[in-house]
Amino acid sequence: MAGSKESQPATEGYKLAFTKKALFISSLDWESPIRVGSHLLAKSLVEKGWRVGFVSYPVTPLHRLSKNKEDYNRRKAQNRGGYGKYFLNERLWSLVPWSLAVPRGVAPFDHKWFFNNWYRLSHQRLVEKVIKAGFGDVELLYFDNPYQNFWLKRISHKKSVLRIADANEGFEHFKSQEASVEKELSLRVNLTVCSAKKMADVVRQWGGAVDILPNGFDPASFVDNSPSSPHDLACINGPKAIYVGSVNYWFDYQLLEGCARRLPEVAFVIIGPVANMPERLKQFPNLHFLGRKAHSELGAYMRNSDVGIIPFDRARYPQLVDSINPLKLYEYLACGLPVVSVPWQELKSIDPPVRYAEGVDQFAGAIKGSISDPHDPALGYRFIESNRWDRITELLLSKLDLSNTCEEGLP
Repeated sequence: MAGSKESQPATEGYKLAFTKKALFISSLDWESPIRVGSHLLAKSLVEKGWRVGFVSYPVTPLHRLSKNKEDYNRRKAQNRGGYGKYFLNERLWSLVPWSLAVPRGVAPFDHKWFFNNWYRLSHQRLVEKVIKAGFGDVELLYFDNPYQNFWLKRISHKKSVLRIADANEGFEHFKSQEASVEKELSLRVNLTVCSAKKMADVVRQWGGAVDILPNGFDPASFVDNSPSSPHDLACINGPKAIYVGSVNYWFDYQLLEGCARRLPEVAFVIIGPVANMPERLKQFPNLHFLGRKAHSELGAYMRNSDVGIIPFDRARYPQLVDSINPLKLYEYLACGLPVVSVPWQELKSIDPPVRYAEGVDQFAGAIKGSISDPHDPALGYRFIESNRWDRITELLLSKLDLSNTCEEGLP
């Protein structure tokens, strides 16, 4: 990862004593190839002079059996015996905890005891490690999931926030106990922020303080420092329709297949982890699954494509899709791409410059039209200008009444 740096074990908490601090409790680790709002908010805080601790969902002995050895090895490396690693010029400390067991949506691990106490199953004395790293007393305690709510009682903090970026109950793996714990956490933090209005309306019924904090884009990640096309993209002929992000059950494979049939001259480039892909799709010479890429590389792939696509399966997963404020939308537009998307409630409410299309005929036609007659990229740039992550971070701090003034003379 560009700008990353591993340093000495995180026993030098005194380094963090002179500035504002935030502890992020995230479902993903800092080096995950899947970048979400938590990563970008944390990065933005660092750029504003804060120190950030980033604690992810834990790794367990069972993860050794995972088929994704690259993922396991990456997360294990960030544990480093419980000392963690430093990034972003040593201003961000990342730790992937280790535990014998973790809360999940299946018995017996769905009992509330696991949500509140799994850290006791870590021989690495997790809470003590975080305190020793300098994050025992922070201005901001941030959650993006309900799996580590014990931090509310274990860490001294001025303000706490839960950010809900998706309608989690729409995910197949998210069970009733997890939903119950999420609601409980929402009522205990100072503020819950949602990326979509529909999700905020749901959370508001729970009774706590709720506001909207949309997704955005990081300009530094999309600076055109290398205009040449990446090698594995350059060897693909024809105009390119690109999708960047996770490909799972909410992705409309049938729509993709139909468009690949209708538009054999168009190369469909899919970047990101792929799950449950139908075998029949492997027969299409114009479907290219390039796998995971580092976030710092994504801009080069998007800038050298012709249209960005968002083929979500709203018909089957309306609860999930209707509450998505798509991060990829802002990134496509930041790279000057025209965008073709299926329509859904939240997307239409923010009124971006995209072509909406339903069904194979419309979607394929919109892709072809975007390639032959792309919109003026300035339309996209104007739309996303207020959605830079530095501005969204300032918005969050203002909602929490946390001044961003740091001491003079910080390096």
